[in-house]
Amino acid sequence: MKRLNPPAKLTRVVKDTARLKLHLPLLNNPSLKPSEIYYFLQEYAPLAIKANIIAEDEPMIRQHLELFFSKLRYVKPCLNGEELQRLGIPAGTKLGEILEILHKARLDGEVTTKDDEEKLAQRLKP
Repeated sequence: MKRLNPPAKLTRVVKDTARLKLHLPLLNNPSLKPSEIYYFLQEYAPLAIKANIIAEDEPMIRQHLELFFSKLRYVKPCLNGEELQRLGIPAGTKLGEILEILHKARLDGEVTTKDDEEKLAQRLKP
């Protein structure tokens, strides 16, 4: 790749495509939660994921890749850090942990509304 001197973004996509291909067998598990799929794939460039969707023959792996590409990567909690602070959660690592828990709960369908998220955040409040 260095000899061709491609743009950094293209280099990342090519490297991510190859790296993801090596780890795809981990997605061949029907019991994976959506949050597990998300946190496994979120570090890869979207084009690398798309390339692996096209090249993948295993239906379960392709299904998980497509779920991430078409839906999971867009899922975000309704609450943000400022709103959590208004609920009495102090800024810091605990706030970040609660945001991650809210995100996982949203991905897994454990919370579906802002009110659900507020209730969960209140239960997690230190």
